[in-house]
Parts: sequence; structure tokens; C-alpha cells
Amino acid sequence: MGKVIWTVIIIVLIGFGVWYFVGTTSQNANENAAATNTTTTANTNAQQFLTTNKNENANQNVNQNANLNANANTNAATSQTGPDYSVSMTDYAFTPATITADLGKTVTVKVTNNGGLTHSFVINGLSVNSGLLAPGQSKTISITTPSSAGTFEYFCSVSGHKDLGMKGTLTVQQL
Repeated sequence: MGKVIWTVIIIVLIGFGVWYFVGTTSQNANENAAATNTTTTANTNAQQFLTTNKNENANQNVNQNANLNANANTNAATSQTGPDYSVSMTDYAFTPATITADLGKTVTVKVTNNGGLTHSFVINGLSVNSGLLAPGQSKTISITTPSSAGTFEYFCSVSGHKDLGMKGTLTVQQL
């Protein structure tokens, strides 16, 4: 009788191990497991919750690392000078990362969210705030530059995005 119980326990543990490893390789597997396990015990639900969170955190870290590498290449390569600007917002980057504008002029900036997350375009020193833009949304902003030269940081105000590199520089100078 004792061997039967140990055999059942081992089979259950092996089955759980297979379920766990298959579930960590595919988000769809986690969604299917969540749909089919709605009537399971509290312990199974708690384990599934922990597994799903672990997967989401791992996927987010992979995406953030990929975006940070892309930002290093994108931000170093582009800048714009002129009265009209187009700024692309992707996940954790602005393109161009540098804008140069003339002193005391009104310039327009069309910001477009080309990323998969909500973003914003903010310049605190010039009272510029696009508000939150969902993926695919655009907004055209008029900015009156100061009459004296200066450098202003633009950034995404969504929590954590600036720290992940989503910022750029507006330089105001005599052109």
C-alpha cells in the first residue's frame, strides 16, 4: 500500500513539473492553464499566480533589455534642426534624441507613439506636456522657444520610462 501512495505522489510531482516548465515557455500556455484551472484548489491557484507573475517579469526584463540596446543605437544617431519637428516615441526611446531650435520662435512638434505602451512628451522648463498618448496616437504641440540660449530635457512622464532612457534634449540657440 505504501508503494502505491509513493508512486502516485511521484507521478503527480512529475506531471506538475512538466506543466510548470511548459507553462514558463509560452504565455498562451499560461492563459490556457488559467482558463482550465478555474475550479482547482486554492493551492493550485496560488502556484499558477506565482508562475504567471514570474513569466511576466521575465518577459518584461527581456523586452526592457532589448529596448535599452536599441535605444543606445537610435539615440546616438539622430537629431533635427528646423521650425517643424517629428518625434517618434517607442518603448523607452525618442527619435530623434536631440532637437535644435532657433531663439524666440514658435516651433511645432508632432509626437507620435510608435511603441506598444502609453507614453508622453514633457518639457518642464517650457511648460510642455502632450498628455498620455496610447500606441498609434499622435499630437502636434506648439512651443515658443525662449529668447536666450538654453538646453531643455524632454522625457516621458510615465513612471519608470525616463529612468529606462526615454529622454532627449532640446537645444535653443541662434541659428
